[in-house]
Amino acid sequence: MAVTAAAPSRRRLSPNVIWSIGFVVVAVASFVFYNNVLGQLQDSAVAGVQRWANLSSLCECLVYAIMARGLNIVVGYAGLLDLGYVALWAIGSYVGAYLMSAFIFQLE
Repeated sequence: MAVTAAAPSRRRLSPNVIWSIGFVVVAVASFVFYNNVLGQLQDSAVAGVQRWANLSSLCECLVYAIMARGLNIVVGYAGLLDLGYVALWAIGSYVGAYLMSAFIFQLE
């Protein structure tokens, strides 16, 4: 009777790990592009990039991705819908909008 060695099983990355790695890659690539590459381009190319994907929109998309990922972890792993999590989003959004508004800087 021949003894055969079992083939070593390869561990596959979970989709959560793949999404997390992808998010980090996109965030780092956009940071490097805006800080190092964009300054080297011609003015027409810079205007096109800023019109197509300006930095504030890109940051907003990354923040929403972080928030969605956090909610996915809370709901997916715990199986609970924690409304306190959503309330903190609302409070943070309100405070952020208030602090970034123009009327807070008016000196009357």
